[in-house]
Parts: sequence; C-alpha cells; structure tokens
Amino acid sequence: MVLAARIGINYTTLGLIERGQLTPSLKRITVIAEALNVDPAVFFGVDTVPADERGTLISDIYVMASRMNVKQLVIAKRTLQALSGS
Repeated sequence: MVLAARIGINYTTLGLIERGQLTPSLKRITVIAEALNVDPAVFFGVDTVPADERGTLISDIYVMASRMNVKQLVIAKRTLQALSGS
C-alpha cells in the first residue's frame, strides 16, 4: 500500500499490475520505476538479455517495425526514446 500511495494509485490497481492483469502505460511504468529507484528497462527484462544478442535484437525490432502502421511507429519511437533516455 505504501508504493501505491507514493505513485498515486489505488493498491488494488497496483496489485493488478503486479499480477500482469493490467498493463500500465509507459508513463505509469516510469513513475513506478522512479518510486522504486530503478531503471524502467528492468520491467522489460532488459537486464536479462546477454550483450552478445544485440544484433539479433536490433534485427528483430526492425522486422517488427516494418510491419507497423504510422500510429504504432510513433508509439514505438516514443517508447524507445523513453527507455533510452533521449
């Protein structure tokens, strides 16, 4: 309940997010990460990917992006910018 209060949401909502029953917005993820003093990337499992898979990851992202419409590309760009801090 303390974390929920710190980030300004109901503890029930936070529980749904924790159990994967509610997908938070990128903004909400950023707020949660700041409250926990962690990088938002940890919520995406980034710290568990071996560094030698970078090329494969970039290739996979390129393939996925090539199938997106303009609206999806804008969202993807904003998400990547938020994760990269640029």
